[in-house]
Amino acid sequence: MLNIADYTNSHSLIIYMKAKFSAALILLSSIFLLSCSVQKQSNQWFKKGTWYNGMQVFPHHTLDRAQFQQQYSQHKEWWDAAFKYLKETDFSTVAPGTYKLAGSDVYAKVTVGAMKDFKDTRWESHRKMIDLQYNYTGTEKIGLVDIQDAKVTMPYNDQKDVANYEATGKIYAADSNTFFLFFPNQVHRPNIKTDNNPQVKKITIKIRYTE
Repeated sequence: MLNIADYTNSHSLIIYMKAKFSAALILLSSIFLLSCSVQKQSNQWFKKGTWYNGMQVFPHHTLDRAQFQQQYSQHKEWWDAAFKYLKETDFSTVAPGTYKLAGSDVYAKVTVGAMKDFKDTRWESHRKMIDLQYNYTGTEKIGLVDIQDAKVTMPYNDQKDVANYEATGKIYAADSNTFFLFFPNQVHRPNIKTDNNPQVKKITIKIRYTE
């Protein structure tokens, strides 16, 4: 039989649990509204377009605009150097190699070669450097998945700035009309050949990531 003390304790517990639940709802609502606000502000900044300064090549729709804005605003000079290189360079005359654009903080790797069968490529991510990948000529497929949905198969190598994964992600087409930006939380799988697989001249610009 429930006595007064039991009833009082049960009633107090219910009130306490309702208060905790309400507080959790308020916190989640606040986080959601903040996230929406940040995303809206990033979209407005992105669409304004002052960052690309007349480039004719645009980022792929998978771009994380919030991360892009954050990284750009912290070191505008690095990104301006990268975009200036894309905008002004005649890549038909550039030989394969590595080219410094802002010391060790921004550099470009120019490669020429055939892409690979899917099984011969790997899911990868980087911690120190952001990848900007652009195909000057030729096409390839690139996979993309959030790092939370990938399983590590090779732990992060600090010297090489790379980790490898097992994952199932979405596959996108890459050509000369767009470039991809991959941040540390974005596991990607580049260099996958297409059905029509000519030689690809690819520009990969490495831009230092800052917390």
